[in-house]
Parts: sequence; structure tokens; C-alpha cells
Amino acid sequence: MELISSYYKELLPDSEFIKKINSLDRRNDIKYYIYTGTKPDIKVHIKNTKLATFYPEFINGMGDGLVTVDSAKLNGVEFYTFDLPYNKLYSNNDVLKILQKNLSEGIQKVNIPNITDDVFPETKKEVLEKTVKEELKKEKISKIYEKPQNYKKKNLLKYTEQLLYLENINYGKIFNLSGNILISTNKGIYDLDGKNILKKNILGSLEYKNRLYITTNDGVYAIDNSSYEFIKIKNIDFDIHDNVFYLPEIRKYIYVDYKNGLATVFENKKIIADKTMFISLKVLNNDFYMILGNKILKRKNNKWETIVTKTGLEDILKKNIGYFTDYYSRAYYLYILTSDYKLLVFDTKNKKLQILGDSDVGKFKMLENNNKLWIFDKNYATYIDLKNKIFPGEYQAFNDFNIIDIIDYKTDSFLTLIKKDRGFELWIVQY
Repeated sequence: MELISSYYKELLPDSEFIKKINSLDRRNDIKYYIYTGTKPDIKVHIKNTKLATFYPEFINGMGDGLVTVDSAKLNGVEFYTFDLPYNKLYSNNDVLKILQKNLSEGIQKVNIPNITDDVFPETKKEVLEKTVKEELKKEKISKIYEKPQNYKKKNLLKYTEQLLYLENINYGKIFNLSGNILISTNKGIYDLDGKNILKKNILGSLEYKNRLYITTNDGVYAIDNSSYEFIKIKNIDFDIHDNVFYLPEIRKYIYVDYKNGLATVFENKKIIADKTMFISLKVLNNDFYMILGNKILKRKNNKWETIVTKTGLEDILKKNIGYFTDYYSRAYYLYILTSDYKLLVFDTKNKKLQILGDSDVGKFKMLENNNKLWIFDKNYATYIDLKNKIFPGEYQAFNDFNIIDIIDYKTDSFLTLIKKDRGFELWIVQY
């Protein structure tokens, strides 16, 4: 009996579920009915025993084996009882006839027109074929690139020359100032000789017009391809934040403060974004871009203007996408990587949006090199053909290391910093 009660505890008169339902007001435009049984479906007779006090619903005539008749009543509600247990009410013809009669009251007759042509899909196969046709129709409307029929695993990249090895660092970011190659780390800036040429606590780094600007706790330092030493160009004239980036020529700062995984972003004292995911600050064609989890901003006309938003793309696609992780633009095409491994291509001229890669591309970084847009993940690389608008579907996986950073080097080559068990290695990579 305890077992039976436990199965249906949510239907007991004193359960939270029933209490909540009973507390709700009844609608005047709806007629209510109660159907209950009076014959419990058990063979144990407990009438005139001590158990009757605790389980009156198990006594014939007093309950249906689940609740008592008295507890099933509600004021103002038409009440029906049947000599049945609760689990037989749903299949008994007498009960169903009364139920049908009550539900049919007040229903007006509706004239249904004759169907001359049945266009409804009849089978699972027809439903699937219809769905595929609709998807192909959408794909044709939004088509920008040719997509692969299948994917081919190939050796796309060849690691040809190791330039540097570093230990005891947590991260690294590569900069190439026309041959002056530097690595920014949590312990300072290293050159190709492995020498730490700026041993400072780095708050932010930004490359602009072939010059590297480093913000530290005591000011801003800069270096270009003609020098192997940093020059201090500004003493500290800013408040310390989690990240501080110096915008040259504009001569302003970007501050980033993090709390509970989200960021507040300022330009000097003006808030640019609040409670958002700050991904990166980057320079494309000498313009400043800010990549946030939910939108892309461009600094234009002395302010930050929104280029594209996550919700805007979702409205076009009619589906949810992950947060933004990288951004690239060429002519009137926008390329966006998302956290759920999608590559989106947005044709701003013709207002077309295509999901070019869907859970089959990387989410780490995009680089253009020799009319190819390369897409990288920590251990994965693929590319699209920008000139011919083709996604070939060729890819390479890396099993024995992770890519920490990768940048353009020369035509058909990159500089990449990889992490192996024993440390960090800087390599020239060709394709």
C-alpha cells in the first residue's frame, strides 16, 4: 500500500500539486465535472480495522483506492461516482459515454468543406523529403559559397622550421613587425633569441601600423621593426583595470573589467558595453574593431558603431547560434566564427546570410593568406577559397599539440605558437 501511494503522491489531497490547483480561481465561462470511483482495486479488506483510520480510500464505498470520495468533491462542481477503481475510470464505456455527452454540450456544428486534393504528406519518407526540399530552397536563396559534398582529411600545413622554445609561461601571442618577431607572454615580451626585452606586467597589447603598443602598470611602451628595444611613450595616466589597451593616434584607452565571467568595457570613462563577453580588440585595414560575445563594433566617426549583432543574425536564420569568437571582413562580406563551431558569411550588399560551416569548422581564429581564409581551432585547420567562393571541405587535425596563436608570415606561410607537454614552440608553417 505504501508503494501504491508513493507512485501517486502528487495526486493526494494534501500534495503541493493539488494544493496549488485548488488555490486557483475557477473560470466562470468553463463548466467543471468530477468523475471518481468508489471501489478500490485491492483484495485486502481493512474495514473495521485500525488501518481504516489511515487508509479510508481503500474501503469499498469510501474511495477509489487513491483518494476518498469526500476529498474529491468541490463546491459548485457537477459530481459523478462509479462503482470502479481509479485505474478503470479511463477505459470504462459508461464513464466515457457520460464524459462525451458532457463535452459535447454547447458545441456548434461546423461545416467542413470537401477536400478535392490531398496534399498532406502521408508517410515519414514524404515528410523528410518535404523538409529536405525546404532546406534546399532556403540554401539556394542564401547561397554565397559552394559547400562540400563530403570532407577530406589532408596534410594542409607543414611545420618547416622551429624558431624559438619557451618554458615557464602560461600563454603567448605572436607579433610580426616586418621581420621583428616578438612573443607577448604573462612574464613579458620575448624576442627570437629568447631574451625578455620588456619584463613588465602586461595589461594589454595592440599592433597598429607595424608598431606594437604595450600597456603596463607604469605606462605605455612601443616598438617597431627598426628597433630591438621598447621605448616608453607615455607615463601612467590611467586607472589600473583588468585589461588596458592604448589606441594610438586616437590617444585613448580601452578598459576592461571582469566580474562573474562578464565584462564591462570603457573608452576612457565612457561605458561601451556592460555585462558582456569581451573577446578581443583587433585592427583590420587600420580600423579598430571590438569583438564581443553578442555583437561586433567598429570605431568610426569618433564613436563605436555596431556592425552586426548575434540576435540580428538569429532573426534571419530563425535559429539560435553561439556567441561570437572571431570576425573578419573583406569587401562587403563579413565572416564570423561562433562558439558552437559555425562559420557565418554575411553578404551585406545583397543581404544574404549563409551558414558555411556548421559544427565542422574551428572557432579560434581566422586568417586571410593568398586568397584563402583559413579557419583554426586549437587542434584543427581548414580553409575557404575567397576568390572562387568555394568551401572545399579539406581539413587537417593535430593530435600531439595545441595551437596557442597563429599569424600571417609570408605568402603561403604562417607563424604559429604551439603548446606541447614540455613547453611552447614557435614554428614557421607552410602550405
